[in-house]
Amino acid sequence: MRLGKLQYTILQTLHTQGPMTARALTEALALSGVVAHSTIQTLLRQLEAKGLVAHEVAERTFIFRALRAPDELGPTPLRELLARVYEGSVYSLMAHLLQQEKLSEAQKQQLRELLEEDSEASEKGSTL
Repeated sequence: MRLGKLQYTILQTLHTQGPMTARALTEALALSGVVAHSTIQTLLRQLEAKGLVAHEVAERTFIFRALRAPDELGPTPLRELLARVYEGSVYSLMAHLLQQEKLSEAQKQQLRELLEEDSEASEKGSTL
């Protein structure tokens, strides 16, 4: 099931933070950028129509909750980007990011450690 970026963000927020009103959701999402409350309400109705979100009424206020976790929906927006823009190549994506973004030495070391862990896990998996 394909979701727009903001729909995915709404579902992810409801899943991680739990049930909330449309107003609380608007305020939570406004921290990362300006989002109109009417837009959030429209997207919540769309997500309800898709069976991904439900609401209950408490004292005349709708409280929305996620019915499914975002990772249950199939490809994430990042996976779609990887497939569409980088033809599925993690290397191409990483090379692009490393060429365009500055990393601190600590971040570089963290990446080295992550790659080392991945190599060790792959070696252990091949001996089974």
